[in-house]
Amino acid sequence: MKYQEKFNLYRFISLAVIAVSSLVTLGIMGAIKQFYADEVFCLLLIDILFLAVFIYQLEHERVQGELHGNTENDLVKPAIGFGICCVIGLAGLIFPEYFKPVIFIAMVMYAFCNEMIAISCGMYFSIVFCLFDGKNLNELAGYVFLVLLATVFFKELKRKEQRFYISMLYFCLQLLIPAVFFYWNYKIISTDIYFWGAGMGAFSFLFTFFVMGKIQKRIQKEISEKYQELLHGDYREVREVRAYSLMEYEHAKKVARLSGICAAENGLNVDLCQAAGFYYRMGKRLGEPHVENGVMHAKQLCFPMPLQQILAEYNGEETQISTPESAIVHMVDGLLVRMEALEKDVGKSKWNLEVMISQTLNEFSTSGLYDNSGLSMNQFLKTREILNREVTKRELSV
Repeated sequence: MKYQEKFNLYRFISLAVIAVSSLVTLGIMGAIKQFYADEVFCLLLIDILFLAVFIYQLEHERVQGELHGNTENDLVKPAIGFGICCVIGLAGLIFPEYFKPVIFIAMVMYAFCNEMIAISCGMYFSIVFCLFDGKNLNELAGYVFLVLLATVFFKELKRKEQRFYISMLYFCLQLLIPAVFFYWNYKIISTDIYFWGAGMGAFSFLFTFFVMGKIQKRIQKEISEKYQELLHGDYREVREVRAYSLMEYEHAKKVARLSGICAAENGLNVDLCQAAGFYYRMGKRLGEPHVENGVMHAKQLCFPMPLQQILAEYNGEETQISTPESAIVHMVDGLLVRMEALEKDVGKSKWNLEVMISQTLNEFSTSGLYDNSGLSMNQFLKTREILNREVTKRELSV
């Protein structure tokens, strides 16, 4: 049975704010330009069509978990971002042709949403600027080209060592693209174009290097805090697990801790592995079908989409393990389950711990469970070494 989302007032208000912001922005622009009633009506139709597509795209990206931050339940941040873009759009009326701030609109929407939403907003405001200034398609082509080139490199801004080079690239784009399209249209070289290009390029560099860098840190911090919240002792679901079974609670904590250690030493997402390790067997206490029930419950709790995906891949029963993090969590959980069963049957002193760990993990690997996970052989061997070290060192009582 597919989980049906309930009506969410905050999400509805956010979408309403986006629609109203867009309509008000076009209204103010029309008043400034003193458009006639028929022109305003045409702009209204264009805006309604854009909003229909944009809201659909926003909802689709939200459901798929592709938006930045914890946006599975509401769209407050995208609404704030779109409001900022509307302000930039109004300010853009004072900029000369070929230098409308479309790249900054795309950057803002990327910071609050993702690159697909950023492209949509950048394209939309590029069209709006050209409609309001009555310019030709040559200027629109320049804006579209600028937005497309800029958004290609947004993801690289996450890497601190690449941020300077991407910022320099944006400086060059803002300097060269307007100049090229201006020359193509007028067949003249104007020093004003290069002055404006240098100014916009310098601002792009500063904005990208400093502001976008801080935004990327904020995004990563919010994601990390969300995962840590799910593991806090006072979190409702943690209390539910503890109340359900103390043994299950201790098992979940061990899986979370070991998964986090393995993820850290393999360069994987530690927060995701810890949260997934703790909730990996959540469906077991919810009853059959346990995988489906676990995923449905995770949706109701608005767990991040990567975490939901790992829960859906529990033991590879219904969905193949598709990420290294999912493989790590499966290995740790499966190993501890095997250790629990052996201790219960023959006692801890009757079997060699290191041999059992190696045999268990090799068995998982040769079964083909991790064939599509992206887990490299080096990561598998390192994980096996880590588990041998940690389990033996700590002498886990399972």
